[in-house]
Amino acid sequence: MRKGCLLLAAVSVVACAKNETPKADSTPATAAAPAAPAAPAAVTAADMSGSINGQIMALNSDSVLAKFSCTTASGGHVSMCSNSMAPKDTVAYTYTLSGADSVTWTSAAYTPPAPPKSPKLIDHVVGRMSGSGGRWAGTIVSVLASKPDSVVSRTRWEGTKAP
Repeated sequence: MRKGCLLLAAVSVVACAKNETPKADSTPATAAAPAAPAAPAAVTAADMSGSINGQIMALNSDSVLAKFSCTTASGGHVSMCSNSMAPKDTVAYTYTLSGADSVTWTSAAYTPPAPPKSPKLIDHVVGRMSGSGGRWAGTIVSVLASKPDSVVSRTRWEGTKAP
């Protein structure tokens, strides 16, 4: 009986299967699909030398938290950056070109200018150059130097290379 039910089920499936060929698309192709946007230009060491001025903002807001200025010597891999709140204090950021259009900076451990007696921080900054105008944008993750897995803040930044 069991074999008979299985045979009946198999015959039913085969008998009910559609054996139609799909209709060909009769709409004429009017235009080719638009071309994909061009890939961004690769970031080079030459793009890194010079000065970048910018601002740091909250992730989901346009509120400016700080303004900064960074200078990188030609041929170097270290950017010296200062915060407008403490222009005499500079922090060294070592950069690495990552991918075709991105850069990753990591700061040396530093004490922020405010609040007093703040713990030392390390910043991990990712940036991307957009276009040929020297405009940069990215994110910053600040962690405790003593506990690198403890995130203190996440912010975003924008900057423009000085002429």
